[in-house]
Amino acid sequence: MEQITLIGYSGVPYLFTLLPLSVSLPQTGGVYVYMYHDTHSRRYIYCGQSDSLEKESAMSDKNYCILASRPNCVAVLLEPTQKKRCSIERDIMNNSEYSFSCIHLMGKDCEETKA
Repeated sequence: MEQITLIGYSGVPYLFTLLPLSVSLPQTGGVYVYMYHDTHSRRYIYCGQSDSLEKESAMSDKNYCILASRPNCVAVLLEPTQKKRCSIERDIMNNSEYSFSCIHLMGKDCEETKA
């Protein structure tokens, strides 16, 4: 499995595992990034976090923006702690280098864990 490093706005590197969309994601918590990745380019589509990556991958089928952007893989970083997931998601989303084509507001669960 290929791995990529995404750098947060803070400069902290995060190591993600690239998985094809056909793979079932684990039921554990983590941060995920839908993207298009090939030998010549990368397009960052959507960054999110969840206590169940499996649940989120099923929901992506319902998200028109993600589907319309045609991802070919998902980058996954396993992280069981909600506070850390929210911090990582926020840090990556704040890095303007990635220019996610599908933007979302931080979930209420992350807003409650800022402190």
